[in-house]
Amino acid sequence: MTIKQVTNLLELYKSDYGTPKQMKKGKRNNYQTGLWVDSFSEYHKIIQNEVREINPELEITPWIYLIEYRKGNYFKEHTDHYGNRNNKKEDLIYSGGYLLNKEFKGGEFILEDEVQTHNIGELFYFKRTERHEVKEITEGVRYSLHFGIIDRSLSSKKTLI
Repeated sequence: MTIKQVTNLLELYKSDYGTPKQMKKGKRNNYQTGLWVDSFSEYHKIIQNEVREINPELEITPWIYLIEYRKGNYFKEHTDHYGNRNNKKEDLIYSGGYLLNKEFKGGEFILEDEVQTHNIGELFYFKRTERHEVKEITEGVRYSLHFGIIDRSLSSKKTLI
């Protein structure tokens, strides 16, 4: 995703376009999120094209979350595999995302005990069974986009017999 596309996306988010933001707070997490499905179809297409460059059999989920972490917000270590169990999605094997800004302190993305560094607008993905977390924000606001990635080659191998 280009810097201009990221900038436009954040402007839309901040203007309250799309689904209203919701605060998520629990034992594992503390952040704000906006869920966009139909409101941002152009971004869905952009992301889908980038994912298909990796593998034409990959497809992103219809849902895309833009997560906003403010000072004191975090997401404790977890896996995303619960979504597969709840939805019986055996072909939903990756989680993907983009970092949308760097004007914050703290908020490190840790994957399997290793700090990950990503450029703004750079696609990243990992297996949904891998442990990951976002450390507490100590200053500024961190924005990131998140979605699931489906491997259609796995679902096409199933038969009705």
